[in-house]
Amino acid sequence: MKLKSNLVAGPYRYLTSWRNPEDPAEGECSYRIDTHGFPQLVTAKGARILYRGGSWNGFLFTGVSWQRMRRVLKFSVVFTGEDFSYQYETLTSSVITRMVLDPYGIAQRFQWSDRTQNWDAIATRPADQCDDYALCGINSNCNVNDFPICECLDGFIPKFQEKWDSSDWSGGCLRRTKLNCVNGDRFLMYTNVKLPDTSASWFDKRMSIEECKTVCLKNCSCIAYAYLDVRYGGSSCLLWFDNIVDMRKHADQGQDIYIRLESSELDHIKNKRNLNIKKLAGTLGGVIAFIIGLTTLLLASSTFRKKLELWLKDLGGILPLKIV
Repeated sequence: MKLKSNLVAGPYRYLTSWRNPEDPAEGECSYRIDTHGFPQLVTAKGARILYRGGSWNGFLFTGVSWQRMRRVLKFSVVFTGEDFSYQYETLTSSVITRMVLDPYGIAQRFQWSDRTQNWDAIATRPADQCDDYALCGINSNCNVNDFPICECLDGFIPKFQEKWDSSDWSGGCLRRTKLNCVNGDRFLMYTNVKLPDTSASWFDKRMSIEECKTVCLKNCSCIAYAYLDVRYGGSSCLLWFDNIVDMRKHADQGQDIYIRLESSELDHIKNKRNLNIKKLAGTLGGVIAFIIGLTTLLLASSTFRKKLELWLKDLGGILPLKIV
């Protein structure tokens, strides 16, 4: 199976859904390579993105589960500068798999089971709430294991605090401190994330990560950078501009991204994190001290009990007492 897009003309080989479950005419939903900025895999309804598989990182698309998909499939991409093509093949010929896009924009991968003589769903997208495109608004991070699942990036605050508190995150987040843009900005690293929407990004395959950082600092609109290719320790450069959109904590193995902040803001964040670590250490110290004290008390009580029983036994049974 192969998907293809031209960087000028756009997608020309892609999947479309049925119009509805009973009508196989071409529907509104598509599964394709979006070529705005750095190419990325998307599921869309018309022009509206529903879900992003993410950008290609040399192994697979950044939103895909490494642990699950790489046990079954081998992915490959050919990027010539004019055309972007993506295909996969099964790792063993005995594995039979197919991809289905339903009329509602749900993409599922099925694998044939000889045991049950049926198609088993091995992957579904969107898989959870954080897979919904831009659920948390701009300059935020989604983590399905947290409550609430949306949080502003460090150094950012909700644009509409009351709505944010009521779980309406569509307004996103704004910077608490404006960028200095001269010599006063640094970067905060986020680990294990699905990289943000790359439709407003810029990339250079020849650039090192240090050159990438330098280029970003020279442009006040540049707000983040990351490795374009994670193979062989990482290489190439990917830059984001204006806002971060649709970033989430990865389900298993994500990438690192460096978010630009004004220096004083970064100092504030680090001091806050150090304070939290100290509080946690103090709490853990108190818990450990309590456990040690309780253990000592129990050991002392046990020793006293044994001595008391021996003393009563030495009395020759004069006192008919039983220690319980």
